[in-house]
Amino acid sequence: MSHSTLGPSRQTFGPNLRILVVLLVIGFLFSGLAYAVAHEIRDRTAWVVFNALTVGFGVTIVGSLASRAWLHDSGISYRSIFGYGEVRWEEIEWIYYGAADLQAHWIPLGKLERLKLVTREQRKVSFGGNIQNASMLYEAASQKTFDRLYGRAVEEFNSGTELSFGSIRVTPSLGIIIQKWLVPKTILWREIAGFQADEYFVSFDRVAKHFAVRVATERVANVRVLHLLLMGAMKHVW
Repeated sequence: MSHSTLGPSRQTFGPNLRILVVLLVIGFLFSGLAYAVAHEIRDRTAWVVFNALTVGFGVTIVGSLASRAWLHDSGISYRSIFGYGEVRWEEIEWIYYGAADLQAHWIPLGKLERLKLVTREQRKVSFGGNIQNASMLYEAASQKTFDRLYGRAVEEFNSGTELSFGSIRVTPSLGIIIQKWLVPKTILWREIAGFQADEYFVSFDRVAKHFAVRVATERVANVRVLHLLLMGAMKHVW
């Protein structure tokens, strides 16, 4: 990107072709079914539904094709159907990343990766599943922001401040609070037997409990900061 204020790009990320094919197949099936029904019953409402589905899937596919991202030394630039934008590493406050395995009738269709960056001004940069190899962008963003975000998290934790990591809140005097649906789940420090995190789930094992409490990783911000923070805190408990 020669016109980027972030300098020359190191790597380019194009649209996720696997997801694009899945969208094309789903769009064809649903639009084809809607067309068959509308043609059979010749009802105005049915034609409206067909047109809406066709336009909706068309916009989604065009948006996927238009998606691009560029990795720079000082940040990330991106383009979507809505235009061009940039975000610098020092602007990023929250990083959400997660993955899900796609399948149809037990036939694997690949992995859907979602990445969302949120700045201190609450500007959201979301790549959904449109960008190929979003995990590489996540790795770069995590590495470039880790020292700053972790250092501040430790400072706030030591001062007794409650920290928010998206669907997980850490309270120094109490434990962790996980927002699951409408009812938050509180786990006291002494009840935590273990903690694991991967690209799919963040899990907490509990003392004398057979089942772990899990939350989708894509709902948890700054997972690596959270992981190291909890490892340090749990040294006083385990």
